[in-house]
Amino acid sequence: TALGCLNLEAAERSTHEFVFLTWDKQGIPNALPRNVSFHSLAVHGLERVFLKIFGITRSSKMLRRLLERLGIEFIFYPVPSLLTYELPFALVHWDLQHRNNPYFSEVSAGKEWARREELFTHSLERAAFIVTGTSQGKTEIERYYAVPGDRIRVAPLPTPRFALSQTVRNDAVLERLSLPDRFLFYPAQFWAHKNHVNLLYALHYLKNERGLECHMVFAGGDKGNLPHVRATAEKLGVSSQLHIAGFVSQAELVALYQKASALTFMTLCGPDNLPPLEAFALGCPVIASNVPGAEEQLGDAALLVNPTDEKEIGEAIFRVLREPALRAELVQKGRDRAERYSGSRFMEAVFQPLDDFARVRRTWMSNYSKLRN
Repeated sequence: TALGCLNLEAAERSTHEFVFLTWDKQGIPNALPRNVSFHSLAVHGLERVFLKIFGITRSSKMLRRLLERLGIEFIFYPVPSLLTYELPFALVHWDLQHRNNPYFSEVSAGKEWARREELFTHSLERAAFIVTGTSQGKTEIERYYAVPGDRIRVAPLPTPRFALSQTVRNDAVLERLSLPDRFLFYPAQFWAHKNHVNLLYALHYLKNERGLECHMVFAGGDKGNLPHVRATAEKLGVSSQLHIAGFVSQAELVALYQKASALTFMTLCGPDNLPPLEAFALGCPVIASNVPGAEEQLGDAALLVNPTDEKEIGEAIFRVLREPALRAELVQKGRDRAERYSGSRFMEAVFQPLDDFARVRRTWMSNYSKLRN
């Protein structure tokens, strides 16, 4: 994830040195720019299970010694996580759905709401700067955590590199799934907020009001809501149109995008979601939920609909399936948008605040642990 986010070509154009702290070294290119290196955390006993069980406090001493030995002066987190507070840091922030949609059990059950709140309170309020994909995301950070706007940078999240690099269609990898020739596609874990159920209502609407029987492929792991999805399909009489692919490989995911009649991305949360960008890159027209910020991320390259209105969802599907000119227009606009959202462009947007902060960071010694004594 971090490697795809950084983009080695962009790193080479920077004056900074980058050290990737990784859990393993699989997939690391043989040829690296002069200012990029990798260091495995596993060799220092900082395994994931240790961090999970003992948390930041118990592991921070080992991590602090390692960072000091490596001469690390600043940490950039490409995902919303935090290993230590001992160094100045920046992070990429995805969303605040536990605040926007606290009624979903996946963001509130047990201690989950409190865990997220504790993480975001500390990380967002203490970050040197924050990168988020949309102005909507920036507004929410300011609203919920009172972070000054000049510490929040908006940079559209990059299209995953695997999607941009695929050019040849290979339907053979889908043989194990035994899918129909034409289908709609939705890759999402079976959480309630992923809104699979309202897509089933849209299938029911199309079948009964438009005389159009569409097949739907859901790919993703069950997080507890799959039995409800199956029961709803049975109740609505669309079970024969539903295909549960489960977890799929990256090769299968690519082929599903390339073969699908459309991506029907009906999540109730957002706006910084990656599947629409993947679909854009792979030539799959996108119908997406019109959650706050979605229009900023997707523009006119997707049909945006009310994700709880089965008629509106159904009519958008009907148009994409029955209007070849509209489909071709969405595919072309999607490809153009995916290519603009490159990893290189994303990181170049990050370099400016990094350069600015470097002039602040040079005011104290690298051996930061001694400053506290």
